[in-house]
Amino acid sequence: LHLLFIGHLLHKGIFLHIDNLEKTSTKDSKKVQNFFHSIRDILQTRPVYFVFVGYPGFYRQIIYPIERVRSVFFQLPIHIPPLSEKQVIEVIEKRYRLLSVNNQFIRPVENKFINYLYRIYNGKIRSVLDSLSEIITNFPENSTNSLSPKDAKKILVQQTQEKIERMLSKKSLMVLKKIAKEGEATNAQIAKAFQQQPSSIL
Repeated sequence: LHLLFIGHLLHKGIFLHIDNLEKTSTKDSKKVQNFFHSIRDILQTRPVYFVFVGYPGFYRQIIYPIERVRSVFFQLPIHIPPLSEKQVIEVIEKRYRLLSVNNQFIRPVENKFINYLYRIYNGKIRSVLDSLSEIITNFPENSTNSLSPKDAKKILVQQTQEKIERMLSKKSLMVLKKIAKEGEATNAQIAKAFQQQPSSIL
């Protein structure tokens, strides 16, 4: 009823943007499927349009297996490619301006470093922004210049390493470093390298 009332006031359709479903669905896909079960009838409210943003394969994993829910999805998923390096830099520049005072700001890092992050994260802007936030949080005191890519990378590596060391046991960290060094490795290869049983590595 609230949705219909708002729609009547605006004289147009309503877009409800439901984001970040991937966080729950990767941990508990059944929970997300139950969510769609529970809102299935609400999804048919006119003139409301629901837009769900998820990872590639979300529709196939969550929606498609539930015939009752699938029947009310009238559009196939739309794949949105990541922004280009240039577009990511434009987005970040805009954020700098919006958060600045009188449009005056110092870029925390050089754009070369943003390009570096872009390549590491395969264009995922959220990961790029998270890394920039990490660097800004640990920005050297009294610094009045942009960090060089070398200095920015040093801060990011240090922060990442501290996080990982807090999360993992020494053995798990040792295995992770081996995988990172090799780039790609099977369970059997790692087990052989550490002279362990594959089940132990798993």
